[in-house]
Amino acid sequence: MTLFIAVCAFAFPSFGAQPPPPELVEALRGSYRDIRRGASEALGKIGPAAAAAVPALIRAMQDGNWELRRSAAEALGSIGPAAATAVPALLAALDDERVEVRRSAAEGLGNICPRAVSAIAKLRSALKDKDGKVYTGYVSMT
Repeated sequence: MTLFIAVCAFAFPSFGAQPPPPELVEALRGSYRDIRRGASEALGKIGPAAAAAVPALIRAMQDGNWELRRSAAEALGSIGPAAATAVPALLAALDDERVEVRRSAAEGLGNICPRAVSAIAKLRSALKDKDGKVYTGYVSMT
């Protein structure tokens, strides 16, 4: 059922106007990494209406799977200012070992920017990141 909901979020854009079903948020805690990542991606497609999923997405930022951490950061950014409580998790992700996670965290912070003033100093350090894609995430918010 959860996989069906994730597929619906991708296939039917109008689904994104609705808050996510609880099963989709619960799928972030599942045993299978592809299901967790799919749930995170679906929540990102839902966008601001998925604000109730922010605590679960913050927990997903601690997952051992870098693809889920990247996807959770992207989903939080898609939710926008309603995900302001995720700022500390996204700031921590700017130090992730994977560039994909760092880039998504920088972009996510940029999308939450109106409420993420405390992130500016940390984002400026992204300008010195070894990978230029992290810099691009910072520049996209300016």
